[in-house]
Amino acid sequence: MVAPKPRPGGSTWIAFQPDCLPVHADIAHQMTAGFVKLFFRGAADQFDELRKKYSAHLPDGAEIKLAGKSVAIIRHVPKISDPQNKSFDKYAMEAEAALAAIQEIILAVKKAEQFT
Repeated sequence: MVAPKPRPGGSTWIAFQPDCLPVHADIAHQMTAGFVKLFFRGAADQFDELRKKYSAHLPDGAEIKLAGKSVAIIRHVPKISDPQNKSFDKYAMEAEAALAAIQEIILAVKKAEQFT
């Protein structure tokens, strides 16, 4: 997980940058939107190549899409609707589901990397 730093009020993304990911890749848990996304930053021009490389390895329910100037592997997870005003205990199951989805995406990327 990225070290906490000052964020604007209402920020509800948690960023992860595991060393095992390709360069310029990171993961975000978009809590209130109900997504985890692995971003290949600045790789929109490589969309077809990345889709071909990773699509066969994605976990159920995940898809690969353009995301602005990036490419993202996206997976729906349960929403955490009010993370700033309710205790973590209220959302422990949702957080666990998000972490499990992140782990599945990381494993899929690592598997795809082995085949290239």
